[in-house]
Amino acid sequence: MGFDAQAFLDKYAAAYNDRDPEGMRSFFDLSDPRFAVFEDFTGELIDGDGDSAMLEAAFDATGRMSFDLLRCDDFGGVALLHAVQRIVFEDVEEGVGEARIRATLWVKTNA
Repeated sequence: MGFDAQAFLDKYAAAYNDRDPEGMRSFFDLSDPRFAVFEDFTGELIDGDGDSAMLEAAFDATGRMSFDLLRCDDFGGVALLHAVQRIVFEDVEEGVGEARIRATLWVKTNA
């Protein structure tokens, strides 16, 4: 059975939607010094410590996350996922807003 990219993204979104930072951390090896997230807004690479702190903020988040998978290429042990991450925010005063973020992930698919 091969790597199911959409299921991977759906499980990550479900952890966010359930406000489960530990569940979200389980998708990433934050202790690996090679781990980094490129933040489009700041133009910075965020390491595992910084990303871990951001995941803690998910507990207070109000949005609902989903992903639209654009493409997945599996290179025999590593998959490259291209997706659009969508977060829909609902606020009593502001109404409904949506953030769409291009996401590219390298995922180790072999144990």
